[in-house]
Amino acid sequence: MATRGPRGKTRAKILKQIAGTKLRASRGRPILIHIRMKLSDLLAGAGAIEPVASAIPADVEVQAVAYDSRQVTQGSLFVAIRGEKADGNAYVPEAISKGATVIVSEAPRSADLAGTNETVWIQVTHARKALATIAANFYSRSADQLQLVGIT
Repeated sequence: MATRGPRGKTRAKILKQIAGTKLRASRGRPILIHIRMKLSDLLAGAGAIEPVASAIPADVEVQAVAYDSRQVTQGSLFVAIRGEKADGNAYVPEAISKGATVIVSEAPRSADLAGTNETVWIQVTHARKALATIAANFYSRSADQLQLVGIT
């Protein structure tokens, strides 16, 4: 005899229904939104290189985190990640022109960007790890509050 769920459905039917469900968020609208967050709180545990980390202004507020320069808005933190086909550092000028106030990169600030002193440059050892930590801090480590249940 098949095990029945709360509405009389068998477990197989419930699992089939769940497997066919697609979870998506539209590109331009983030799932979670925070108004502002202090840069010093965002960078906790992100691996900023020490001489640069000591020169970070504490009062900078970040309104969004992005790793795609097309998604940068005014007050964003942009993480430049080196990929297999493209280098995120090539898109830093575009991110700054769109209003990024903070750039996080493995590379030091280039000489081309010396005139953009209002943009804070943070050099990190691993940009991907830094992005994961910054995003977790930005969204208040919401994964830590999840209750996980496994069905076998």
